[in-house]
Amino acid sequence: MLELLNIGKSFSSQTALKGINLSISEGEFFSLLGPSGCGKTTLLRIIAGLESASSGQILLNGKRVDHMPAQKRPFNMVFQKYALFPHFTVAQNIAYGLKLKSFSQDQIEAKVAEVLALVDMPEFKDRKPETLSGGQSQRVAVARALVNEPQVLLLDEPLSALDQRMREHMQKELRALQRKLGLTFICVTHDQEEALALSDRIGIMNHGVLEQVSSPREIFESPGTIFSSQFIESTSCLRGELVEISQDLATIRLGDGSLIKGKVNIPADQIRLGMNLEAYVRKAMAFGERGK
Repeated sequence: MLELLNIGKSFSSQTALKGINLSISEGEFFSLLGPSGCGKTTLLRIIAGLESASSGQILLNGKRVDHMPAQKRPFNMVFQKYALFPHFTVAQNIAYGLKLKSFSQDQIEAKVAEVLALVDMPEFKDRKPETLSGGQSQRVAVARALVNEPQVLLLDEPLSALDQRMREHMQKELRALQRKLGLTFICVTHDQEEALALSDRIGIMNHGVLEQVSSPREIFESPGTIFSSQFIESTSCLRGELVEISQDLATIRLGDGSLIKGKVNIPADQIRLGMNLEAYVRKAMAFGERGK
């Protein structure tokens, strides 16, 4: 289990993260979802060891790892732009980290062949990155991270450089790969549908705060905050007057006179008949959580 305890981060007078507390289970696909500038990539870089936290601790299976340099942590990161060496072949890119660790040539060749087969690219081993498509480059970046056998794979907007059709295809491949390996994946994304489709759980971030941590289905159907509800773009906002309340089920009259019913997400002592309310209506969605 990966545990983040009161992680804070400040840059000069600006606070980027405000006391983040989070536990991520072994084998979980967890996504950090939020708009640009909300702190999600900063948090991922702190986990990776590429940034230092201003406060807090990071524990893996009960042992602190936040004092360890990035190269010593049992994590590997897939960057948004993949960061492949253009003058290396695919095989050389994947082997780079193993060479730094002084693996023998036989070991390197065996491990590279293994991960190339895992991402279904053995015939590309002698190709240069410039000859690859976006989806192929993404697979090589994942293979390069996996060859080091990390306990946690960190992904920073891994599919954002792809077109919509390829992004949807790679979502399925990435999820299938994670399930096959049983590794913990932590993915940063601003794409709501991507997070809903890939994740076992999602943490929604806003201005350095974790607004809600829940399953995709719960976030979609029962958002815990107004921000969580509004950030999921599959929402339509309807405004009207509260005309009836029964337990937590409200009836709202819209401007055209029609009535809609839905659950109320405000404290009971603040509910009054005749008050103006906003209703958020969602479209159907596929979820990535296990067992669904």
